[in-house]
Amino acid sequence: MNVHKNARLTLRRRQELVRQLEAGAPLKGQARRMEISVRTARKWWGRYRTEGSAGLLDRSSRPHDSPARTAAPLQLAVKVLRWQHWTGAQIASALGISAATARRILRRSGLNRRGRLELPPVVTRYEHAAVGDLLHLDIKKLGRITYLGHRATGQRHGQRHGAGWESVHVAVDDRSRVAYVELLPDEHSDTARGFVRRALAWFRARGVRVRRVLTDNGSCYRSCGFRATCRALLLAHQRTRPYTPAPTARPSASSNPCCASGPMRGPTTPPPIAPGCCRAGWSIIIAPGPMPVSAASHP
Repeated sequence: MNVHKNARLTLRRRQELVRQLEAGAPLKGQARRMEISVRTARKWWGRYRTEGSAGLLDRSSRPHDSPARTAAPLQLAVKVLRWQHWTGAQIASALGISAATARRILRRSGLNRRGRLELPPVVTRYEHAAVGDLLHLDIKKLGRITYLGHRATGQRHGQRHGAGWESVHVAVDDRSRVAYVELLPDEHSDTARGFVRRALAWFRARGVRVRRVLTDNGSCYRSCGFRATCRALLLAHQRTRPYTPAPTARPSASSNPCCASGPMRGPTTPPPIAPGCCRAGWSIIIAPGPMPVSAASHP
């Protein structure tokens, strides 16, 4: 219920009014006390006696009968012609109604925009036949948290700035969904080249030979050094089309376990980090189980 600021009777005030009237208080006296007219007080008292507590709720202001309303068959005809990509002016001219009426019907039915007339594109899910045929590479940039912020402490004094960023480099096999992840200090070309070498070595140690990699159009992946590294490792390098993030959704989703806890309800003190743990170069393996070398089964 959207009550304006000068409303005399809210739901609670109506309930208070009927309680006083039920107790035997005079109607005119209660109307004077609540600064409302006797007619208004009698109206709510009558609704309460007829409908009970439900009668104290607000009713719709829509009229019970609208003689000038467009007939249902005519509204259906407007929708059918719209699905055939007719414009509002063409529909109005063909059906003999005003353009404003046609636009109002289309807006009410959600057909006023041309984009809503097209079916959503079907996402074609692809999957390579063998493990190692394609390796998805991506980078997730995360801000360092070195202290509690003012939203948790309530103090803006003495705030430090420039904690910096860390980059989660992710490599996901297209077939098995096994991911190799490293936490590195940046996303430069040299860092990406070192990561892809270590990722390929990790997969090779488990009997998998990677044949091609798929990346986005980041500067580190477009560099001459990364291209030379792919040639040296006998990798076919493919890049996604610009502004098309769907093919790299697998690496992005695989970095979710790194920050799956989400925001905390209250302030928490970061635990002490052991030397050599969770620092730059820290690697984790995200996999549903032992890595399947064959493509016979798929989790």
